[in-house]
Amino acid sequence: MVSSSRSVGSTSGVNKSNNGPSRTCYCGLAALMKISTSEKNPGRRYFGCMYWPDEVEDFSYFEWYDGEVWYKELLLEVVVKKKKALDREKGTLIMVK
Repeated sequence: MVSSSRSVGSTSGVNKSNNGPSRTCYCGLAALMKISTSEKNPGRRYFGCMYWPDEVEDFSYFEWYDGEVWYKELLLEVVVKKKKALDREKGTLIMVK
């Protein structure tokens, strides 16, 4: 499923060959895979025109590479691991007192 949300901060390019079929922007150029560094979607991969985000409509191609469900599951897993580590650390501090 493709979401049209566009909350992308700065981006970095990714050179990968196994991203499925190539994507082409409406302007005719190949869409590049980029990685979002926004607060809302950190690390989330997407395809966009090499000139996106530009106000020119011809460069408006945007498509998330990975589904939102996968992304949320990964974040939840990270949060659970961090909480367990903090709980262990807290338990160690209590024993030291």
